[in-house]
Amino acid sequence: MRNSAQVAFLEVLGSRRALQVEPGQEVMAGFLLVKAASDYRSGASPNELGLDGIRAWIGNAEFPGAVHVMNALDSLEGEDDESLIEALMRFARTLEGEALWELAGAIYRSLIRDSDPPGRINCLLRLWQVYLNCDALDRSSRALRRAQALARKIGDRERELRAALGQATLAIYRGDLLFAKRRARRVLRLSRARDFNDVVSRSFHVACHVAQQEREFRKAVLLAHEALRHCVDPRERDRILGDMAAALMGCGALAIARDAYTTIAAEGKEALGRWTATLNLIEIASLERDSIAFETLRDQLAGQWLSPMYAAYQQLNLGMGFRRFGRLELAAEHLKNALSQAAEHGWPRIMEEARDELANLNAPVPETPRAEPGLFPQVEETLRSLRSSSVEA
Repeated sequence: MRNSAQVAFLEVLGSRRALQVEPGQEVMAGFLLVKAASDYRSGASPNELGLDGIRAWIGNAEFPGAVHVMNALDSLEGEDDESLIEALMRFARTLEGEALWELAGAIYRSLIRDSDPPGRINCLLRLWQVYLNCDALDRSSRALRRAQALARKIGDRERELRAALGQATLAIYRGDLLFAKRRARRVLRLSRARDFNDVVSRSFHVACHVAQQEREFRKAVLLAHEALRHCVDPRERDRILGDMAAALMGCGALAIARDAYTTIAAEGKEALGRWTATLNLIEIASLERDSIAFETLRDQLAGQWLSPMYAAYQQLNLGMGFRRFGRLELAAEHLKNALSQAAEHGWPRIMEEARDELANLNAPVPETPRAEPGLFPQVEETLRSLRSSSVEA
């Protein structure tokens, strides 16, 4: 009998084939791995798992998470349960970075039963983010509550605060900015008192989100900059940088925002961050009426597989861009595609934006306000430092 993780991988394989898209090697390798791990948990010996066949199929292939798959296979062969769980967690994080959230979530759920309490908290804290990315807010909230209760039970104060802060992010998605602001402020105070730098950084990041929703973009930029100063996680750094760039766009500081997005698009640790950055670079090109950059960036994304949500965002950004260039027929085509894709999956935010753009298709496009040069000298210095560090690396 197939378990839920195997079913999730099979569904993704089937959907990609239905779309005539070649499934990535990480998806096929993941299916073979979770099947072997499931058989192992059911009592099969390493000799019965076909590990050599899986290794031979993978060969010298280079795909996201390949090293973690091979490590997991070695752990199965050595019957090392602890190393197996660690390798599967790392592979699931890689899948998250490729926006394969359903697959990552399936692995996290499968690991909860076999992990110790700290490991279960780790799985739950990853699951809340996976569910959030899928717009499954109720499931995300339940994962946070379970993580917070378990962390409190074993006295893990740092991860208890992480889970409490996650509820602030959910509140933003639900429109309760007052709760989010108060929760972020409280978690920031408690995490600073204990020198939990990771939670301090995340608290500033949540406060940045609140400021953006309140359209206080300059404040959001400065809060994101504080989050960057305390950040210890490279993946989180890319997310903060992306949100700072979005706030910079809100201020009209398009040149600085473009620098930030260009850094993420070229060097981001996760496909999701790189896609988001490229989509926003497309928007900046249209705001600056730079048709050459717009078409170049459009071509860059054209050959890539995007998750369904980001494919819808791509259609939305292209539609908005073509509207700014006055190419209304193409704008309408892309906006209708975005609306159709969002309606199929139930993504209200994309639907609302696409409908608004279609309703105003023939209206004059408002000019984008531009910030005065030198508005954010510290931010510009931070971006120069990040670029220098990446060049040296």
